[in-house]
Amino acid sequence: MFGPMPSQGFFIRHARNVELSDVRITALAADERPSFVLEDVEGADLFHVTTQEAPDTPKFVLRNVHGFQLAHVKGLKDFQADHIDQKKL
Repeated sequence: MFGPMPSQGFFIRHARNVELSDVRITALAADERPSFVLEDVEGADLFHVTTQEAPDTPKFVLRNVHGFQLAHVKGLKDFQADHIDQKKL
C-alpha cells in the first residue's frame, strides 16, 4: 500500500511518547534495512530490545528525535539524548 518501508521492523514517524519494551525482531530472510527508523519523534523510550540485522547495518536510524532513551538493547550500550538531528546506532 505504501511501497517499500525504510525499516524491517518499526517505522515510527510524527509521534509522541513512544514506549516499547520486550521487543524481538527477527528477519525471515536477509534484510539490509535497520530494525527501527524514527523520524520527527518526541519522547521515545525503548527497553529490552533484541534485533537481527545484516552485518554493518545499524539497528536504529534516528532523524529529528527529542528525548530518546534506550536500555538493555542487545549489542548496544545504554544511550540517552535530549535531541538528535540525525544518528545511526
